[in-house]
Amino acid sequence: MNKTPHKNTKQKLVETTYIFDVEGVLTVPYAKKVDLELINKIENLLSNGNPVILNTGRSIPWVVDKILSKFASETALDNLLCICEKGTASIESIDDNLTISIQKEKSFLIPEKLKKRVKELIVKKYSSTMFFDETKLTMITAEMNPNLPDIPNEEFIRIFNIAQKYLISDLEQILTNEKLDKFFKITPTTIATDIEHVDAGKDLGVQRALEWLKKCGISTNNFVTFGDSLSDFAMPLWLFMHKFIVEHVHVGKETDIPRNIPYRLVVTTFKYNDGVKEYFR
Repeated sequence: MNKTPHKNTKQKLVETTYIFDVEGVLTVPYAKKVDLELINKIENLLSNGNPVILNTGRSIPWVVDKILSKFASETALDNLLCICEKGTASIESIDDNLTISIQKEKSFLIPEKLKKRVKELIVKKYSSTMFFDETKLTMITAEMNPNLPDIPNEEFIRIFNIAQKYLISDLEQILTNEKLDKFFKITPTTIATDIEHVDAGKDLGVQRALEWLKKCGISTNNFVTFGDSLSDFAMPLWLFMHKFIVEHVHVGKETDIPRNIPYRLVVTTFKYNDGVKEYFR
């Protein structure tokens, strides 16, 4: 969005708002490359007046570099909101010089002592398979390092998955020792392991999105959400529980689908970014 949204007493009614997870949805899995065809699709949605929300665990610098820089023009960013770090940080506005105005919740910030301990652990014990993400404001992330030499990609993924299980055990011990296990949780993903506030999540991101829509004077009752993992199902569930009409497009493994879903679910034949393109064909 080009301008800071101001409170608008006149409501603008739009038919559908789209909410996208980013990793594995707008990106090519493991390659960490953004699918430019989907960036063009989002630009088309925005130009047609549909609000678009990016609801991701990625950091603000990553979203700016990998996503926003790929848009054809600044005007294409109108009606776009980027919710980062699972609802705890966001890109609130972009002015004519593409300067970023950042909002972050102090109550969600990771204690520096905890951050230091986890970073030391990763460097000392897990640096062959993962790295410490220095760009996060309100989370700790140990992300897959794809550059391990002389090992085929599939074998590297297998090794990473084993290392991730040991890492989770180590992180649980650290949180317990620091008496922080009631305040922070560990969330593994396909390419990373996160430590985040217990209230953080994709549902918190959706709540922030609704606040932003209201502030912009945008009214909509229909949502389409996109995700590739179990945690993304928190988005449509929150919307359904709050009486919105929602359709969730799942582009990940079918084993991640919860039981007894009360809203409309679309499971694509193709997976990840290719599944999103399949939905819009």
